[in-house]
Amino acid sequence: MITSRALRDRHLCACLAAALGLVAGRSHAAVTVAIDDCGDADTVGSLRNTIAAAANNAVIDVSACSTITLLQGELFLTKSVTIQGKANGTTTIDANYLGRALHGFASAPYNSLTLSSITLTHGRDLSPAYAHGGCIEMPYVTLLDSVATDCIAKSDYAKGGAIKGEKVTLQNSRVENSSAQGTTGYQRGGGIYSHSDFTCTSSSITGNETTGTNFSANGGGVSTFGSVAMASCTIASNSSSGTSAGLFNYVFSAGHTFEISNSTVSGNTAHRFAAMSTNQNLTMKNSTVVNNSAPLCGGVYVQGNIQLVSSIAAQNTREDPYCGDLVATGSIAGEFNLVSLVQTPVPVDTIVANPLLTPLAYRGGPTPTHGLSIGSPAIDAGSNADLLATDQRGPGFAREVGAHADIGAFERQADDDQLFYGGFD
Repeated sequence: MITSRALRDRHLCACLAAALGLVAGRSHAAVTVAIDDCGDADTVGSLRNTIAAAANNAVIDVSACSTITLLQGELFLTKSVTIQGKANGTTTIDANYLGRALHGFASAPYNSLTLSSITLTHGRDLSPAYAHGGCIEMPYVTLLDSVATDCIAKSDYAKGGAIKGEKVTLQNSRVENSSAQGTTGYQRGGGIYSHSDFTCTSSSITGNETTGTNFSANGGGVSTFGSVAMASCTIASNSSSGTSAGLFNYVFSAGHTFEISNSTVSGNTAHRFAAMSTNQNLTMKNSTVVNNSAPLCGGVYVQGNIQLVSSIAAQNTREDPYCGDLVATGSIAGEFNLVSLVQTPVPVDTIVANPLLTPLAYRGGPTPTHGLSIGSPAIDAGSNADLLATDQRGPGFAREVGAHADIGAFERQADDDQLFYGGFD
């Protein structure tokens, strides 16, 4: 057992070393500090005390703890830190419904928070005017092998049910079952609000919601105002009482991009544009957008052009007869796609059919996907222009099996159980 005096001396040495490094103008590796107190009494060795004393860019190792339950409200960060849990991701920081879990300055200097193998839960921001980040509010937020779940931002102006940041990055992580709620004003990003860029790799955003009036709420899963880069991600079963249950993107200047690859957007529900919407050009390759629903356009809405390659946009339901699976104010170009309902002109080689997909489920890899049933017109009808090694599921699931790649995010493998893939949605 490490003594309190030893811990105090270690903290002092770490801070002194960091300070000397700054004076000398030298670059040093990040300081790692391990905690051994899993309570929240602000004693030496606790997470709260360690965050307060940490050097900039410190790595705080909480792997000795299974659960840290916060008893004094949010943990406040004034520096960039990484919080590292157990390798199997079983370390939980429970905000205990007393406030956010983690909060840092939202203006310059733009500090960063990285959570690695952490589950974050039960965060609440109920500030009556502006509720920001139910579990996390921090300029730069990165989740690695982590989960944010059951978080709420609730007010007339709510942003980020789980996470609110300037830039948000997910890698092999999940954001789920969180909400941005209100009755007036606006509510943005039931799961994530990113004021600038949003990056998602091998992650899922599911079961989140924004609730407000029909046109004040947007981005049940994600609301972002910069570039979007998604690779091997799933956005599913999110809802919004307003716009874009899956992902809402709006940019105010040129120079941004919106790119989706090997990803699935499925089962999201909203008042309009249920899957996603953006006011910039969209590039989507080897992806699947299906089963999203809204009275006014269930699929994808783009104020600009769509570049669509080897992707499925199908069975997105709507009441508006003039709205198909894809709507673009500009053009839709590309090749080797499957669309079930066409309103905006699509490339001449587009297959217009039912893709015969199996229900969304975990079929290997970190994210759920739709499989291709026997006889699906998407099988061997796509391309792999970006030379992807795998389908959305990752290692062990080749991107090209057979004569050609399959259309969409999922590739049937040579040893797939034929009976298992006999049924479809």
